[in-house]
Amino acid sequence: LPDWYYEGDAVKTETLYTLSGRGRVPLFYLQIPALRAKGKHYSFEKMRAGSFKDPVPNHYVLGYHLTSFLELDKGIPSWNAITSRSIKKYALISQSSKKLYDLNNVELYDKTVEHLDSFFDKDEENTDKIVRPLDPNNFTSYELPKNLGGDSILYLKSTYTQIPGFYLYDGQVETKIFEPGTQTSDRWYDVIDKEVIWVENVPGLLWENEVFSAIKMLDIETKKAHYVGNKKTKYFYPKWSEDGSKIVVLELGSDAREAIVFLDKKGKELSRYSIEEGTFISSIVKADGDVVWIVKNKNEHARLVSINTKTGDIMPLSPEINALIRHAIVNDDYIYFSTTVGIKEQVVRLRISDQKMQVMTDASFRGIDPMVKEKQLYYISYEGIGYTMREKVLDPIDNFYPQKAEMAFYSALDVNQKSILQDVPAKKYPVKKYKKSTQFLEIYGWIPWVIPPNFGLSLLLQNKLGTFQSRLSYVYNTNEGASQFSARVDYAQIYPKLFAKASHTLNRNANSLQPPFDELPSEFLGRSWAETIVGGGVNLPFYMTRGKWNRFLSFEASANYLTAFYNEVISAIPNLSFPFENTRLSFYNISNRARRQIFSRWGQSIVLDQSLSLDPDVQAAQFYAVSSFYFPGLFKSHNLSISPSYKYEPIDNMYNYLDAFAPTYGYVKYAALNSYRVLFKYTMPLWYPDIGIRGTAFFQRLYASAFYDETIFTDPSYIDPINQRSVGLELNLNMVLLRIFPFEIGVRGMYRLDYNDMPTDDLQGSSPWYAEVLFYGFNF
Repeated sequence: LPDWYYEGDAVKTETLYTLSGRGRVPLFYLQIPALRAKGKHYSFEKMRAGSFKDPVPNHYVLGYHLTSFLELDKGIPSWNAITSRSIKKYALISQSSKKLYDLNNVELYDKTVEHLDSFFDKDEENTDKIVRPLDPNNFTSYELPKNLGGDSILYLKSTYTQIPGFYLYDGQVETKIFEPGTQTSDRWYDVIDKEVIWVENVPGLLWENEVFSAIKMLDIETKKAHYVGNKKTKYFYPKWSEDGSKIVVLELGSDAREAIVFLDKKGKELSRYSIEEGTFISSIVKADGDVVWIVKNKNEHARLVSINTKTGDIMPLSPEINALIRHAIVNDDYIYFSTTVGIKEQVVRLRISDQKMQVMTDASFRGIDPMVKEKQLYYISYEGIGYTMREKVLDPIDNFYPQKAEMAFYSALDVNQKSILQDVPAKKYPVKKYKKSTQFLEIYGWIPWVIPPNFGLSLLLQNKLGTFQSRLSYVYNTNEGASQFSARVDYAQIYPKLFAKASHTLNRNANSLQPPFDELPSEFLGRSWAETIVGGGVNLPFYMTRGKWNRFLSFEASANYLTAFYNEVISAIPNLSFPFENTRLSFYNISNRARRQIFSRWGQSIVLDQSLSLDPDVQAAQFYAVSSFYFPGLFKSHNLSISPSYKYEPIDNMYNYLDAFAPTYGYVKYAALNSYRVLFKYTMPLWYPDIGIRGTAFFQRLYASAFYDETIFTDPSYIDPINQRSVGLELNLNMVLLRIFPFEIGVRGMYRLDYNDMPTDDLQGSSPWYAEVLFYGFNF
């Protein structure tokens, strides 16, 4: 069963049996019609695979329309018949649908979008003035315009080549002010006296799944931002009080109940008002003294109300609306907000004095995020290919009377006039201790991966809470031609995390490639062996993401015991057993990426790893450092990376650890006391083909990397340092296989500058020119 089917069926079901399912929300169901209205007639292959070039709705949206349309066209039992046949006959859904209803997946998609097209007038066009234009070749999103006085407007903006940022527009010039960090899907912010507040996600320092939402404040003039008060909070939708002296914010408690919290400008709590159980407050509209205007949601209806947080008095400001009330603002005697009007979303205004409502916009699909400036209404218009900002005279178009939000495009299926949520009993369940011991490890994924010189495959297992995690892996090391089988179990219930591991490696070898070249032996005089390692240790992860910077630090230490079983045919060396310690420090600090950015524009990544024998009679030591530093390229989707690395390991030790130091492109790596490498890469996208072979592969992006790679080896036994240098170009192709699996393949062509200084036995190919095929890791 494809993911679009079971997720689409879930959305269809929630829509049919509730008043508030996603199939009643324009943000969700209008994506495909809006794209088609702009001439974006995507194929089924593109809808399944996604795109770096164009906005493609996800499998939830696609699945909702496909599952709903088939029931509309062929009857409610149709999917039951299809899935029953598929399961009994081990057949694909597409085959069963074709057999039963003469519609395979592609034909079903074509009929569905034809049905959607029939609801819209192709000649319909929004004539409201465009304030901030769209780029048809680069999906652009403007959000939440705010009036700063004069001609200045503040707004959020993002594109497929730029991460979200606050921008200031003075009527002529657009200036970027600041790039905020990761926010919730509703990127609300508020501003007063050029001070901007919003909420950012902040992880807990020690626990991966502990996430807080903290208030951040920006001074527009200085462009400096800081967190307000305690970062370990669960705040959302902050709002300035009318006089700018307080911040009023919604807080979500661990019991899923909300509170309205008053803070001073330093984040200190002044007072709070708890919201009744069963009620959800989605936004704050206005805060004046102790009185707060909010959007109250209860029993699948939204309503604007006024709450006196001192007395508890509640006064309705609007009738109940069976739809979302989004981003309401106050201007004079009116409240402006967006809500569902028919099958579209429009800006509506409410006159506070008599609760009369009027439709203010006639957007082609969605008019949202209103802002009033003098006698003009500014709003964001969803255009399919992006979100633009438009302007119109502050005149109403029609009166607005709230109605039940319909199941858009499929109203004939919507025969249930009652929501089943009203029948769910309000039962209190006792709190019990979860018996983790009864939960065994379950497979939840597998990962082919490539981290040169290692190529591997991992099977991932964990219990339901993730307190036990396990990884079974196979790794092939190209430096030595060794194969390693390993297992690791992590216990994450306490901090630091504990782990145990074991591995068995075949075909280890060392000292097979040692200069000087004028004394190369006629036979292999090195060592060949198999080895087993068992060990355990502690892991201390620190999750330090702040703002737009994804930041992580990990320290890991383990004690291990190794036994090497030497090949007696090749070398008469007795088996070797000894304990050793391994310590590893990992750190990265990477900025957020826009969709078309292959690598982050700024970032650092460093790994330090040391293995050292604990037996004074066994000489075995290895240290290596691997790093990458990322910088902006000439264009926003280009990137420059510099990757220095270093390895230390005496080659005459009694034992040599598995060599994880990546070789120079086009060369075989040598054993040396010191290995120094630096890799320069400039990466850029070349083409977004968005074409494919039906049901087999869909090609999304072709990108190139020009590189210069150099390694220097030094050792007391060497006559001179050895240089390995290469320059060249990589071409890489992002694709999706079988409509499901992301995959990347490439080819690397190079010229080896030191080819003539290397013995031919240590090089692949008989020319300084060399090419190789690249396979990258992919997850599912």
